[in-house]
Amino acid sequence: MAEAYSFPKWYPWTVSEIVRWPHRSDLLRAEIEKYIVNELVDVFCLQEIDEVRLKDYWNPFFKQYNYTSIFKLRPGKKRDGLAVFYRQERYLEEI
Repeated sequence: MAEAYSFPKWYPWTVSEIVRWPHRSDLLRAEIEKYIVNELVDVFCLQEIDEVRLKDYWNPFFKQYNYTSIFKLRPGKKRDGLAVFYRQERYLEEI
């Protein structure tokens, strides 16, 4: 979920800290790393990725494991979109 949609007041039944980016990013990173380090996944598709977080968090994170990304913003005046991260060396050409 993009940060633009993660206001604790929108999720009153949830502890506000759980909705905030630092907590969610740690959980997401740990879950994704389990698949990367065991070489179980060549392609990850993440939706509702904030464009700013793509550049300052997700691209550096995946790059350290030799993944390349493709990103497409949602139509309209949205700040988020779909990101596809893939191991380029597993393909003959870039996607």
